[in-house]
Amino acid sequence: MTQENSPSRSQAVPAGEKRVMMPSAEEMTAKLAEVGLIGKDPQTDKFYADFLKRVSGSEKVAAGLNLAWEVSLSLVMKDYPSIFTAELNLAYDQAIDTVTPDEEVAQEAKNIRMKVFEEMRRRMKKNRLKNN
Repeated sequence: MTQENSPSRSQAVPAGEKRVMMPSAEEMTAKLAEVGLIGKDPQTDKFYADFLKRVSGSEKVAAGLNLAWEVSLSLVMKDYPSIFTAELNLAYDQAIDTVTPDEEVAQEAKNIRMKVFEEMRRRMKKNRLKNN
């Protein structure tokens, strides 16, 4: 088990939260290639390689998939134009559905992400109204 995907005290999971054993990086890479998410450009391929390294062969919960995605975005895409990050974010649902063997965990990951973005939009709107 690599340091990137090994369990630690900071990754405590609430009791009862559903976990899924993620497939190997090779298996997930093949699945992403099948749906056309890998092989489009080297920048996004580099991102997916990092994300898959973080989740492959390890037990994950929905929030863990989101965290791995965000860490990979932050580390890999920092030197690229924001359009690449936008493209990856638009592909999030399809990517998570493709690589996650448990539909419930995939759906929960997408739900968590949607709630976070909705809250961000709500706060941004509130701040704009407050500043005007």
